Amino acid sequence: MLGDSGGKGISRALKSMFVVFSLILWFGFILPTQTVHAADPVSFTFLGTHPDAAAQSTAAGKIIQKLKVFNNKLYIGYGDYNANTGPMKINPYDLNTNAFTGSLLTFNSEQMSQFRILGNKLYAPSIDPTCGNWCLGGYASGEPWAVRSPVNVVHVYDMATLDGTDLWMAGASNVGARMWRSTDGGTVWNTVQEDTSASPSGYERYYWVAQIKGKIYFQAGNTVPATPMRIFDGTTWTTGSTDTFSLPESKVEVFKDKIIANNFNYLQTFDGTNMAFVPYYAAGYWDISPSGDYLYAVTSNYKLVRTSNLTSWEVLGDAPTGSRSVTVYNGYVYVGTADSKIYRALLPVEAVATATASSTTTTLTTKSSATTNKAAYVATPELPAADEKVTPTTETPITVTAPSTKTKSTTELTRSSKYKFVWYVGLGGLVFFLAYGAFLAFRP
Repeated sequence: MLGDSGGKGISRALKSMFVVFSLILWFGFILPTQTVHAADPVSFTFLGTHPDAAAQSTAAGKIIQKLKVFNNKLYIGYGDYNANTGPMKINPYDLNTNAFTGSLLTFNSEQMSQFRILGNKLYAPSIDPTCGNWCLGGYASGEPWAVRSPVNVVHVYDMATLDGTDLWMAGASNVGARMWRSTDGGTVWNTVQEDTSASPSGYERYYWVAQIKGKIYFQAGNTVPATPMRIFDGTTWTTGSTDTFSLPESKVEVFKDKIIANNFNYLQTFDGTNMAFVPYYAAGYWDISPSGDYLYAVTSNYKLVRTSNLTSWEVLGDAPTGSRSVTVYNGYVYVGTADSKIYRALLPVEAVATATASSTTTTLTTKSSATTNKAAYVATPELPAADEKVTPTTETPITVTAPSTKTKSTTELTRSSKYKFVWYVGLGGLVFFLAYGAFLAFRP
């Protein structure tokens, strides 16, 4: 049997081992930094090649220019009205059967590059009627699909509604930009506004019309001198600034009570009073699409990005090469390409990266600081060769300095808080055992 001194020695040795073991736990568990990774990048799956777009005779005609989901079908815009490649076939991709439906309608237009959901129908403006210059035209609407040709038109580029009971058509007549309105569901249409140049060129057009905050807004393009923004509140007409909002052929969307114009190299916003420019990630935009709290875009360097505040952009991942159009529906993002292909990807819960991650300074091109070549985007308008490019005068660029640190997503911050709580609990427990072990090891 060991004496008291031997027993005490073993006890002290065991207690010292407890202290060492506790220190190992301390340095192995508490000190390492926990790294929280964002969700994996989006991964696109090929759905198919649109047969009618692929059959177009020109490269511009093959571009998937617009996507819109309606009644669980993905509707697809394509065509080349510069080369008169119509008529168009409305042939959506059915999201229930994962196949193209086949033609639901042969549409008397040379191009489809806009879809609008107005009320309980989807509308496709007849951008260039196949009947020729200044003839009966209008739009197609469905479902079920039918062609509506109520008035003589040269072009119809866009449609809107002020209050859900009326319809508006934006386009051009044989004398200039013209806006039509129907208050009986599309049976009778009246001309409500016209704009042209002091010396008309025949290319003055209303390329867009939009409703925000209970008012209709639109402005003519290609007018010299510039014409003002036209505003209608349901009763009274007023005019706004003559500053140019939206270049010819630009796509316009509404996001969080602002009209957003995709001017190819930059985005422009209008809130009913002020125009502004949106900082961009690293390139221009092929297409934009609002969905819920986010505005999504595919960029000219083939990134899928989104913004919730029109200030900073999140990069969700690489878009398929050749991407030209985008839409979001039911947790999925759909992309159309320049070679008539359709892709789909499941959206992540959180973004992979933030566009403001670098500390570099980016110079934004304003509406009149550079030449914008539109030919690579969509079929160019039927203008003389000299007008294939928009070459405005020079203005001072907008400079945006991005912060030098990455902005964490909400999910990252939530996870970080949970990990901190676990660390603090572990830290408290280990401190207690360390103190208790030291007390046992060194007491008399």
